[in-house]
Amino acid sequence: MKILIVNGSHRKGNTYRFVSNLLDLLTENGHTVDVLNLLEKRFDICDGCLICEDTGKCVIEDCFSNDIVPKLIDADAYVFAMPIYFNSVPALFKNFIDRTNSLCSYFEENTKKLAVFLVGQLEEDEGSFASVLRYLGEYSEIMGFERTEKDICVTAREPDEFFINNDIKDIVKTWF
Repeated sequence: MKILIVNGSHRKGNTYRFVSNLLDLLTENGHTVDVLNLLEKRFDICDGCLICEDTGKCVIEDCFSNDIVPKLIDADAYVFAMPIYFNSVPALFKNFIDRTNSLCSYFEENTKKLAVFLVGQLEEDEGSFASVLRYLGEYSEIMGFERTEKDICVTAREPDEFFINNDIKDIVKTWF
C-alpha cells in the first residue's frame, strides 16, 4: 500500500519524531511510504474563488498544485500527524485542508484510508483532542475518506517528551 504521511507541525518536535518512527514502522511492514512535511513547502492560501468546484483544478499554480496534489492522488492512504494549537489544527494544516477543496470530486470516486496522530500539551486537554478529531471527522466525511478505527492522541509538552511505545506500535499495525 502507498501511504502518504502529512506532517502538519511547525517545528521538529514530537510530531516530527513520531513521523520519522512511523516511516520506519510502515516500511518494515511492507508499505511504500512518502512523507510530506508541510513546514518545508511554501504554497499560497486558498483565495476561496471556488472555481475548483467546477473544474476540479485549483487556479493557483504553486507547489501545492504541482507537487502535493499528485502525491495525494498517488497514495492509497494517509496519516495526518500534527500538534493541537488552541483546540484546532495548526495553520499550516488548515491551509493544506483548504487547498484540497479542488479534490472533492476526485475523492468522491477514489476512497482513501485515513489515520490520525495528534499531540496535545496537557493531559486535561481531552476537549482539545475531541475538538480536532471532530473537525477532521467532518473533513473526512466531506472528502469520503475511510477512517481507521483508532486514532493516536498523546500528551507531550516538551519537544523531546514523546516516544513510541508498544501500545502505539500495536495501533499502527491496525491502520493499514
